[in-house]
Amino acid sequence: MLSKKNGQTALKEIIGYTYPKLYVGKRWYIGFYAFDPVAGKMRIKTIKINFIEKAADRRRYANELCKRISRKLDEGWNPWIEAENSRAYHTFTEVCEKYRRFIEKMFADGNYREETYIGYASYLRNMVK
Repeated sequence: MLSKKNGQTALKEIIGYTYPKLYVGKRWYIGFYAFDPVAGKMRIKTIKINFIEKAADRRRYANELCKRISRKLDEGWNPWIEAENSRAYHTFTEVCEKYRRFIEKMFADGNYREETYIGYASYLRNMVK
């Protein structure tokens, strides 16, 4: 067996994340640790879910989100690398397309009412024109 110091170092190199978990309190969020290559250490990533009103809906949404994040982490996804790339230069068309997908997802997940979705999509079309 490796020494404790060497064992911890080896484990940190092998395991670059922890699985997401729901934290409940005044502020509901999903939290997990992932290795940040820029900082050279594990950092906590939190995703707030207070925007969902009913507690049962929050738990259901959090459960599904935890499953999706776990799957992505197992496939090698790293939120810190994605965040670094997201600050890079993007064209107006790319940003508009990403926003369109975002509002569609929020509507599909039940976070936006139909009227809200239609309004946001209309604002986006007007900006593109």
